[in-house]
Amino acid sequence: DPIVQWALAIIAGGGVAGSVQVGTVATRALSTMTTGGLGNPIVSTVEAGACITCALLAVFLPLIALIISILMVVYAIKFFKTRQSKKSNELPV
Repeated sequence: DPIVQWALAIIAGGGVAGSVQVGTVATRALSTMTTGGLGNPIVSTVEAGACITCALLAVFLPLIALIISILMVVYAIKFFKTRQSKKSNELPV
């Protein structure tokens, strides 16, 4: 049924867009805290370049785009697990 197909596509797309937006907001907040806002144009440029690259890869080389996306998710999970374990190992002062 085309209506169900479109509804699922909208739901999935909204979820992906929401998670990307959360990452963008977190990156901008970190950039603002560490550079006083001076690094935000650089972060924005890198984000735009990454978006364009991913979009072009998804259209012209979808398998490579999928592999890169999976690698990015794996890296993010490892990064946050490592960060979380470092926080849990710190002793309160």
